[in-house]
Amino acid sequence: MGPAEIRVNCVSPGAFPTAAEEIHEDPEAYRRHVLDHQALKRRGRPEELASVVSFLTGPTPPSSRASASRSTEGG
Repeated sequence: MGPAEIRVNCVSPGAFPTAAEEIHEDPEAYRRHVLDHQALKRRGRPEELASVVSFLTGPTPPSSRASASRSTEGG
């Protein structure tokens, strides 16, 4: 793909809060469980994820953005 100047990147969002958490029997306990497994004890914010996607899909992506996997988890 490189010779055709096709870039393949991956964004792996981690512990971002979503409405799907509300299906758990005890949503607050679930949130505490997630934070217990985060190094920085915080959750990602949508704007943080958007910033990574924007970086990877910018109008003039440099070659350093090719074949990258970005873990974006907030903590």
